[in-house]
Amino acid sequence: MRIAPLLVLALLAACGRAVPPPSDKAAASAPQPASAEAGKFRVSGPYVHENLAVYLVHSAERDERDFSTLDEGLKDGSVTVTEKQDEQVNELQLENSGEKPLFIQEGDRVKGGKQDRIVGLSFVVPPKSGKMGIPSFCVEQGRWSAGKDGAVFGNTTSLALASKDVRYAAKAEKNQGGVWQEVGESKRRAQVALGAANTNSNLNETMDSDQARKAAAPFDKALAGLLASHPDAVGAAFALNGKIEEINVYPGHKLLAKLYPRLLGSYALAAVLEKKAGPVPTAADVAAFMKVSREKSQRTENVAGNCVTVRQLEANVQCLTEYQGKAVHVQWMRRSEPSERPAGNELQQQELQQNESPRR
Repeated sequence: MRIAPLLVLALLAACGRAVPPPSDKAAASAPQPASAEAGKFRVSGPYVHENLAVYLVHSAERDERDFSTLDEGLKDGSVTVTEKQDEQVNELQLENSGEKPLFIQEGDRVKGGKQDRIVGLSFVVPPKSGKMGIPSFCVEQGRWSAGKDGAVFGNTTSLALASKDVRYAAKAEKNQGGVWQEVGESKRRAQVALGAANTNSNLNETMDSDQARKAAAPFDKALAGLLASHPDAVGAAFALNGKIEEINVYPGHKLLAKLYPRLLGSYALAAVLEKKAGPVPTAADVAAFMKVSREKSQRTENVAGNCVTVRQLEANVQCLTEYQGKAVHVQWMRRSEPSERPAGNELQQQELQQNESPRR
């Protein structure tokens, strides 16, 4: 099974394969639910609670392999995450000793080690992987000392992914300074809007707080059950304050069902922290968001045997992860405006990393 081939063709040939031009067919003017790319995807929705709208992406082609996720692996002990021997901010060590392939989503949060981190890219780790390095970003500026569990990392209290803005700074921009700025902004907003504690630089202090959990609960109650009546859903889109923020498509419904609550948790908190009026996008708008536009830049990384490509397009950012030659994650993100985040450069990032935590 492949993720809607015609849409994947539109992404890129970054792993060395030539691809034909993408289809120009679109569903932007179609009534809901919209069709996308020759019917490979169908978008339903919006399903709305206050200023947050959710849309489901459906496909007749599904791969229902039983991937495990990072939170499951850390909980049952089949996955271990530790600091590397030559400790580095932007790389952790992971081993999947389980029998299932492990799907890791960018924005997965872990706590422990010498400072709390998020994972920087989405990828799959094979069963019985042995120890390997994985990309990470610091979400706890300042601490560089082992906690009660030493070099080992565990799950956070809340399993919600880091916010889209934090994940964007890490994945799309590889900007550690941008990650810190977004963490600080989230903490400031949560303190003002919810009365959440803001005693340190750690994102997990805010996301794991009782105030954040209680504020997000109404969104969870209203929107968490969507997948039960849509067994052909393989992806989900989120619009906040009238803007489409992100679309994630996975190989099958089973993996989506594991990740959807964590994406919803991320957007529920964002919806509480920033409420603005805006027209709710249609399903056809979401389908149009997935169309190809002019490419501005592209980078490709190989992680744990995965080919991960991030494309900065004129309209948005598209990300593709391929494992064993097949797409396992296709993602579209709204590009942040310059006023929302400072542009980072490699020298600035290296200086920030070295100043905070030189190799030990």
